[in-house]
Amino acid sequence: MNKKWILGLDSLRIVLALIVLLSHLDTYSIFHSNNTNELYRLIGFIFGNSFVGVCAVIAFFVVSGIVIHFPYVNGKTMQPFSFLIKRFLRISIPMIAVYILAKVVGMTISKLPFWSLYCELIYYFLYPSILYFIRKKEWILYIFFALSFVSSYVIVFVNGTAFNDLITHNKALNAEYWQFGILVTAILGLPNWLLGVILARKYSLIKEYNFISRSKIYLIRMAIFFLSMICSVLRYHFSLSYTLSLNIFGLFAAIWIWYEINYWSKHTTIKLFEQMGKISYSVYICHALVVYIIAHSFKPSLCIISLEIIATLLFSYLFYLIVEKPSHKLAQKIR
Repeated sequence: MNKKWILGLDSLRIVLALIVLLSHLDTYSIFHSNNTNELYRLIGFIFGNSFVGVCAVIAFFVVSGIVIHFPYVNGKTMQPFSFLIKRFLRISIPMIAVYILAKVVGMTISKLPFWSLYCELIYYFLYPSILYFIRKKEWILYIFFALSFVSSYVIVFVNGTAFNDLITHNKALNAEYWQFGILVTAILGLPNWLLGVILARKYSLIKEYNFISRSKIYLIRMAIFFLSMICSVLRYHFSLSYTLSLNIFGLFAAIWIWYEINYWSKHTTIKLFEQMGKISYSVYICHALVVYIIAHSFKPSLCIISLEIIATLLFSYLFYLIVEKPSHKLAQKIR
């Protein structure tokens, strides 16, 4: 068994990045908007709630916690300054490149999916201190998680109207996960990231992993897929803000990811997905830019949606080679 890396994580990352991409394609205009055909409207409803990008981001937080903590739970020495410089370079250089490209094409910067990356940077800043305490006493990690989970709902209660909107069925609510700004959103997302830290520790300690059958893992995948759809439907049709639902979703996402890494510990990974996982970050930060350019040049159609998907993957691969990969190499040279 490969204890240097958790097999299947790269596949998970590209799947999550593709879900974020699909969530930003304009299927609503094609199937639902101003369409009197009930079948088309139903298809639009299904497509509109099938790919929930913000749920994928919550799962990304869990995966990020795993990736960051896994080397250190196995004994790697923490050098805080070196760690922070490396992580900031790997994230910020591609972000700056995309920011410049967005300004060149006239794209509104707020449409770029940077909010989750700002949260990630905050988690990286906190991690050396978190690691220091949990290396002293392991149970402190679970205290951190419990406090962060409870705090996330206290903050929602204090800062917003999510609970009142749910009771009054106010469908005009601002229900986005990031509605309170970067700092508060980082606090909201922290329990999901800490779940990843917990999974990394759990994975490193277990000597023999459970065998997960193919039928069982597909059943679990379907369950998490439908749960993400439920979160979307509750948000848009029943006034349940993402600030209330997504941290609950994060608990189930962590369970799903745990089953995934157990499954791939006993099965051969799919090489295509593992290789594509290397460009998942580029897909995530570039997709909005590519979709913006194409959407402003053509009217929405199934062909255009297909073009957006293909163009995003091609552009992301080039972006990975030209920008992201060199930023990784630069980060590796930091001592």
